[in-house]
Amino acid sequence: MVLTAKLAEGSQYVARVTARHGGRSVGRDVTVNPGLKSVSIPPHSDPNSVSVNPHFTGPAPASGLTVKVASDNPAITVPSTAFFPAGTYGGDIGRIQVRPVTKNTKVTISVTLGTRTLKASKVLIPPFDGTQGVSIHAAEPGDLYGLQHDLSYRVVLANPAPVGGLSVELKVKDGDPAITLDNTTDHISEGGTTAYFRLRTADVTRTTRTGLEATVLGAKASLPITIHPRLSGLSLPASVKGGTSFTGTVTLAGPSDVDTTIWLDPSGGVLNVQRSVIIPAGATSATFEATSLKVETPESAYISARLGGTETRTHLTVTP
Repeated sequence: MVLTAKLAEGSQYVARVTARHGGRSVGRDVTVNPGLKSVSIPPHSDPNSVSVNPHFTGPAPASGLTVKVASDNPAITVPSTAFFPAGTYGGDIGRIQVRPVTKNTKVTISVTLGTRTLKASKVLIPPFDGTQGVSIHAAEPGDLYGLQHDLSYRVVLANPAPVGGLSVELKVKDGDPAITLDNTTDHISEGGTTAYFRLRTADVTRTTRTGLEATVLGAKASLPITIHPRLSGLSLPASVKGGTSFTGTVTLAGPSDVDTTIWLDPSGGVLNVQRSVIIPAGATSATFEATSLKVETPESAYISARLGGTETRTHLTVTP
């Protein structure tokens, strides 16, 4: 007689099995450990990185659980077994080795616990050789403004770096002084796909269009970049009477060729101001209205203006 244990969620349980014949019966307790619930290969930033994660229906018993592991392709070598200690619900199977492939190769990993086997697959891709794609990405996409610092960019390979890794070069299009690179080269280690760069922008006084150009093993990529004039000032009266309205002015370092939205924020309590003000394309300043609440004694307050990574704050006094 073959018994099949139910794949139940939870910890180890005991089931009573009873056999009857005529008027006689015999019973025995059977201890059932948690079963294999799922097997996955989590995504990874390195395309050929492989981590196999089995998960159980409950915590491993006091004696732990041992699973059998197998690979259907020598491109991925796995241990024959993996042990998970008491109380664990599964986890990572270590000691996995991945070998280079010459073409896209699907590899399937099997994990067995008891009589239940589950599988997960991974497609390995050949190393980068200069014929595959490369691209440039900004950590925070969008237009830039003058005098911004520590801006992060990534050069990403479509395929993992080969044995020994790769050197990636990044330069500014036509050597435009509107951008200064903190580093012009970076090394991608074997199996990796990403090089990291940082840059800063000059204090431009007009909208400036330039770009970045990356080169790796003869493959090239470019990314256009637009830099607009920064927020250069916020003007307010030195003092205002409580319960009245007043005017403020925001100023750019030069005219932009697009409308520029400046975000406004008052200090809490005694000032109210619109959320934003727009400086029209071609202009260098715009005014906005704000109001103050009535006060019994003079109070210090401020309004902040923000554009891109630049914020400026101007104080004023609200009087009775």
